[in-house]
Amino acid sequence: MQLHMPPRRRSSTRQIRAQPGKDRPVTVERSVLAIAWLADASSPTGPDVRVLDPEHLLQLGETEPWQAVIVRAVPSDERLYDFDTRYEMTTYPTDLLWGPGPARRAAAWYASTAPPPDAVRSTRRVFVAHVHGKKVFPPRSPAAAASVPVPLREGQWYVVRADTPADVLEFARQLAAGGTSPVSSSAGGPAVEVECSGDWASVTGHLRASLGTAEMAPVADFYLPRRWSVDMSTGERLRTGR
Repeated sequence: MQLHMPPRRRSSTRQIRAQPGKDRPVTVERSVLAIAWLADASSPTGPDVRVLDPEHLLQLGETEPWQAVIVRAVPSDERLYDFDTRYEMTTYPTDLLWGPGPARRAAAWYASTAPPPDAVRSTRRVFVAHVHGKKVFPPRSPAAAASVPVPLREGQWYVVRADTPADVLEFARQLAAGGTSPVSSSAGGPAVEVECSGDWASVTGHLRASLGTAEMAPVADFYLPRRWSVDMSTGERLRTGR
């Protein structure tokens, strides 16, 4: 399958509601945070998952096997409990810096490394949407899309720009339902613009050429133990566990 790019002079880009001032990027400040969890199969409420300052990891104690990751994320992001390197499940960009591993090792790494906070663009971000027949996958980052194993590469892939993963997911759901020109997200959100579409090889080749190899470095599979069930075809929480 060939890569489909909008013509230079006459754009065929599809949009989901134009966003005023979309060319003015908005940035968000990110902090370095720890996400720690304690899996307890006997607990009726599921795993105990906490977001905390890395300096407080040692306060979790030594008697229980706390595991942790260190991430760079927006502290107010309510979807941090859904963090998953395979898919864009958090509202704002979240990067895995270390882990997973024992909480004490995470604390030692943080103390010796002292990674700084940063600020990243939160609008018109690059996502990769994936539709295979009627099956819809949650949005991926470019690097996560490039790391997809061979058995999961079938279907149609789209490089899009949008403000949130929720808008990309709504776009993909409408495509899977047979739509050819989606008009708006379920929440009336900002535009989703298609940069290109095609099979996996074509789309990831385009991303490597446009973003460079550093942005496409392999992504290790990691996801937090769920405090609730998540429908991975919609990204929606199905059952509150706490």
